[in-house]
Amino acid sequence: MNYSFEKIKRKYISLGLKKSQNLYITSDFGKIIKKEFLTLEVVENHYRAIRDIIGPNGTIIVPTASLNLCNSNKIFDLYKTPSYMMGTFSELIRKKRHARRSFHPFWSVSSIGKQSNYFTKNIPKHAFGYDSIWTRLIKKNAFSLHVGIDPRHSISIIHYIELMCGVPYRSTKIFKQYFLRNGKKLKDEFYHFAITNRKKVVRDKNKKIFKNFRRNFKPKTLFFDRGKLTLFPLAAFYNITLKYLS
Repeated sequence: MNYSFEKIKRKYISLGLKKSQNLYITSDFGKIIKKEFLTLEVVENHYRAIRDIIGPNGTIIVPTASLNLCNSNKIFDLYKTPSYMMGTFSELIRKKRHARRSFHPFWSVSSIGKQSNYFTKNIPKHAFGYDSIWTRLIKKNAFSLHVGIDPRHSISIIHYIELMCGVPYRSTKIFKQYFLRNGKKLKDEFYHFAITNRKKVVRDKNKKIFKNFRRNFKPKTLFFDRGKLTLFPLAAFYNITLKYLS
């Protein structure tokens, strides 16, 4: 299979990636690349291709959440705690020398590029509250790029929208969590927006939400080997879905 830098770059250009874009990227490379060909070199080629297209004024943001720390005595280390089930690409970005990571034990992001400080500094304690990563992505007209994974399975901004319009099936929960700061072990409260009663909530995995979104906006999609790439502006998804849920 040809997973060369140039082939990958042409695919992303065809999808609609451009100079100076801010991209929030979720991915499952196992859905587009056969296991025997899935290497760090191939994932690195995707990173290089995206960076080359968006250039020095663009920014990559990826989820590096560690929700497995909730209700545990584990210590969150901004620099060493790995993301949990966020994928190979997220970990690749997190470990980059010039990457920045937001300080939240449960829902952090890592970013690299011109706006990386803006997307990661002074993040509030509420993972989905005002001025969280989701507020900032919308303000900076960021695009949501989904590699291999269906957007409805990886669109966490939905929880921000749910909070903004006050859905009855979620509520803010407080978690006390250990973390390291300046070499010291500390403990503080952090907030997450969680389902109130899972047994009473019937979930459809965002089927109706995305049916409504696609009725009002057409995301760009492109087949890539065994899977699909999807791209759309987060502000469009936010505005359409906020109105729908409200």
